[in-house]
Amino acid sequence: DGIRDYKVTGVQTCALPISNPAVDFLRISGLPLGTDVSKVILTDLLGRQLFPEINRTKDGVEVEVSGYPNGFYILTLVSDDGKILFGTKISIE
Repeated sequence: DGIRDYKVTGVQTCALPISNPAVDFLRISGLPLGTDVSKVILTDLLGRQLFPEINRTKDGVEVEVSGYPNGFYILTLVSDDGKILFGTKISIE
């Protein structure tokens, strides 16, 4: 719901953004020790590549997805030497 004018009941004067704050990060764990992830690529269904921020954890990475449009993506983890470590289809809702 938006903000309503206090003088006129039921008239919406502006809209507030609606977002899903529950999904800010994807956590990918269980990577072998010593695995160096240099970047994560999200590829949408049109082939556009997005490069989200990543945070390394002791056994994987956290991928920041807040602000990305809802939809299906291919998530790819890439090592420091350019090798693909992991790839999967995900849905951001």
